[in-house]
Amino acid sequence: MRAPIGCFVLVFAALAAAHLHADEGPLVQPQWIAAQSEDQLVYDRIAASVDPVTIAMPDGGEIAATVANDELVLRRYAADGSVGSARSVSVDLDGDPEIVVQPSTALDAFYVLAGGAQTPAMLMRFDAALGLEWSVELPFESICEREGRCLRLALLGDDSVVAMRAYRVMRVGDDGEVRWSVTDPDAGSDFRAGDLAVGDTAIWIAATGGIDFYDPSATLARLDFDGARLSADVSSCHGCGGAFLNDIELTGDGGARAVGAIGGHGLYARYDALGFPLLQATSDTAAFVRLAHDANGAAYVLEDSFPDTVVHRIDPSSGQLSWSLPADDLVALDTGIAIIRNTSTTLEVSAVDAGGTPVWQRALTADSSLSYRVATHPAYVEGRVELLARDLAPSDDPCAIYPRFVRLDGAGEPTWFDRPCRTRPEPALVWSIDAQARTGVLVDTLAHLAMYSPNGDLRWRLHACEWCSDDSSPSAWAAAMLAQDGGAWAMRWDHPSLADPDGRTLIERYDALGDPVFAAESLVNGGSVGNYYDKIVIRPGVSDLVMLFAGGQTLYWQRVADDGSALTVRSHPVSDMFFSIEDARRLADGSTVVLTKGRTSCTVGCDPAYVTVLRIAQNGDLVARYEFPEADASWIPAALDVDGNAAGIVWDADSLRIRTIDADGSMHESDIAGIDSNHHRATGLASVSLGRWWLQVESSFESGDFTQVLVDDMGSLLAERHDGAYAWLSQTTPFGVLVHAPDLAPQEHVALLDSITLAERTRFYVGTGEPTGPRNWAFADDGSVYGTITLPQSNLQAIARYSVPGASPSDVIFRNAFD
Repeated sequence: MRAPIGCFVLVFAALAAAHLHADEGPLVQPQWIAAQSEDQLVYDRIAASVDPVTIAMPDGGEIAATVANDELVLRRYAADGSVGSARSVSVDLDGDPEIVVQPSTALDAFYVLAGGAQTPAMLMRFDAALGLEWSVELPFESICEREGRCLRLALLGDDSVVAMRAYRVMRVGDDGEVRWSVTDPDAGSDFRAGDLAVGDTAIWIAATGGIDFYDPSATLARLDFDGARLSADVSSCHGCGGAFLNDIELTGDGGARAVGAIGGHGLYARYDALGFPLLQATSDTAAFVRLAHDANGAAYVLEDSFPDTVVHRIDPSSGQLSWSLPADDLVALDTGIAIIRNTSTTLEVSAVDAGGTPVWQRALTADSSLSYRVATHPAYVEGRVELLARDLAPSDDPCAIYPRFVRLDGAGEPTWFDRPCRTRPEPALVWSIDAQARTGVLVDTLAHLAMYSPNGDLRWRLHACEWCSDDSSPSAWAAAMLAQDGGAWAMRWDHPSLADPDGRTLIERYDALGDPVFAAESLVNGGSVGNYYDKIVIRPGVSDLVMLFAGGQTLYWQRVADDGSALTVRSHPVSDMFFSIEDARRLADGSTVVLTKGRTSCTVGCDPAYVTVLRIAQNGDLVARYEFPEADASWIPAALDVDGNAAGIVWDADSLRIRTIDADGSMHESDIAGIDSNHHRATGLASVSLGRWWLQVESSFESGDFTQVLVDDMGSLLAERHDGAYAWLSQTTPFGVLVHAPDLAPQEHVALLDSITLAERTRFYVGTGEPTGPRNWAFADDGSVYGTITLPQSNLQAIARYSVPGASPSDVIFRNAFD
C-alpha cells in the first residue's frame, strides 16, 4: 500500500508545483451538497376589492380568497370554522393586487378574477374542492390608477361570466371558451374607475378615463349579450376635475342608477332601460364611491371625504341626502345597513336602521392602526354579515396577523374561524458553520441547527421554534460551535414577547446525537447588547465554554462548565460605547484573548473609536488591556494569531506600518517595504502563521483595485498577488489561505492560495445561483473543507464538502518539506 500512495503523492505534488504560479488553480468539485431550507410561514394579505372575496357554500362552509406576493390563495373552510383545504396559484400581481370572486349558479364551482395595477388579469374557474379547471388572460392595456376599481366580474344565467379589466370586457363560457372580447373605442392609457352589472336585457359598463388624465370623462355603456354596443352616455367636465362613475346598480324597471363625481362634487344619476339619462344630481360633497339599497328599497351612498369617509341615506328618486354617519365601507341588510369603520384604535362593525339609528355595534380588533387595509368588503348572507378581517389583538401567535374569516349574526355577535397558517419551504440563511475532522460540520441558520457527518448524512437537526425563519423570529440561535466531544454549544436568543417582555438568552449544550445536555439562562441578556452580529462570540474549551458579549463600554465574559455548572460572569471596561468583537482566541491555559473595534457612523465631532486587545484569565479576571493609540478604529485592519498576539495596520502620508502587540504587552512597529502609502490603503488583515500576516491593500489611484500581500512582523514583503477584485478572507488554514472574491468575473471566486507564494493552489465550485447572505467556510484538520454555496433553485444556500488535493496527513508533511 505504501508504494501506490507514495506514487500518488509525488505525482500530485508535481501537479501542485506545476500550478503554483498559474493564474488559476484546478477546480475542485464538491463531494456532496446539502441544501438549507426552512418551512416558513407565507403571510397572506387582503387584496383591494370593492366586492366580497368570500363565498358561502351550501354545506355551511366558506371559500375565501387572499393574496401573498405573486400568489392567489384560496381556502375552503368547514362549517365549524376549521380550514379544510387550501391552495395557491401563481398570478402576476405587480402593483396593488385586486381580486374578484363569483360563485357559479349551482355553487358547484366559482370564478376568480385576479391581477395587478400594471399586469394582465387572470380569469380562473375552480371546482368546489379548489381544483383549477381553466384560466383565461385579460390583457394589460391600461394602467389601473385606483385600487379596487379595475376588475369586475358578473355571472350570466347560462353560467358564463362577463369579466372586465379596465376598458376590456370579455364573455367566457363555463368551459373556458372566450365568446367575445371588446374594448371601449375611446379607451386611454389610464383607467380611473368603473363597474359592471348584468341585467335581463343588457350588460351595463361604467368606465372612467380617456385621453385627458386631469379631466377624465365617464362613460356608461350598454352591451348586448354578444358584445355589441347598444348605447353610451358620456359625462365630462373639462377644466374642473373631470367626471367619474364608480358604482352601478340595476333597477327593477330594467334601468340603472350610478354614483361618482363631476367637477369635484358627488354625482347620483338614473337611467332608463335604454340607457337614457333620467336624472343627474350633484351634491355639495366629495365623490360617491359606493351605492347600496336594502330589501325595503332604501338607498345609501358612501362619500369618499377627508379625513373620514361618510355614509348617507339618499332618496333614489331625487338624489337628496338625509342623515350621515362616519363609515369606511357598508353592506345593505334586510333593513338598513352594516357599517365598517376603521378607527385609530378599533375595527368596528355596526348595524344601522334606515333612519340612521344604531341597532348594534361590535369592535372586532384591539388595534386597527397597523394596516390601512384590515378588512374586506363585507357580504350579507342569510341574515349575517361576513368578511375577512385582520385580528390585530396583541398576540405571540405568529399566525395572528393572517386575515381571518368572521361572521356576525343578527345581534352582532362574532364567530371567528380558525387562523389560516400556511407554510412552504424557503431558502435558509447559513449564519455560521463549524467543522471537525471525524465529526463533520455544524450548520447554524439562526432558525435551525443541523449536524452532518463527513459523508453527508444528516445526523440531527433542531428548530429554534415552529416556523422560525431568521433573527426576526421569536427565537434564534445567535451562535453555535462544535464541542470537542462531537456535541455542540449554542446560544439562543428568545425575543421579547407578551409572555416574556424582556426576552432571554439561553446557553445550550447538546451531545453528539443532538440530545440536550443542559440549558441555562445566561447571566447576560443578549438582547441588551443589541443586534448580535459581531456582538456575541462563543469559544469552546476542552471542558467548558466562554461567551463574550459586546455591551455599552463593557465586554462581558461568561464561562460555563460542560455539565452546566460553575456559571460565572465578569465585566471588563472598553473605551467605546459601541464596538464589535473582531476576533477571540482560547489559549492552551484556558485564557482568552479578545480583539475589539469601536464603531461609529459619525463624520464630524466624533467620539474616539479604538482597537482594543483584552487578555482574560481562565477565571475571568482581566490580565491586561491594550489600546492602539489611534482614535479611529474604522480604518485600522487588525487581527489575532493562534497564540493571541495582535497586529494592526496603520498608515499616514509617509508610510504603511504593521504594529504588533505581543502576549507580554510589548508593542512593535515596522514600515512595510514595497508598498507606497501615498497610493494604497489597507483593507484587510489576518494571521497566516506565527509572525506572518495576510494583508490586502487598495489602490488610491483606482477604487476597487486590490492587491494581496504576505508580510512578517518586521514589515518584510514576502509575497504579492494582484487579482484586482476585492477578496474576503474566509480563513487561514494549515493548507493555505482561503479567499473569497465575490465580484471576480465571470462569477464569485473562492480559492485556496499557497501560504508562502500566494499562488492559487485550487478553486472551489461555489454554485451558479445569485450570491446572497454570509459566505461561511470551514476547514478540518484532515483537509476536508465545508463551504457555503448558492444553488440556482430560488438562490438556495447549501453546504458543500470538498477535499483539498494533497491534504492527507502524509501529503501535508511532504508538502511542507517540499515548500
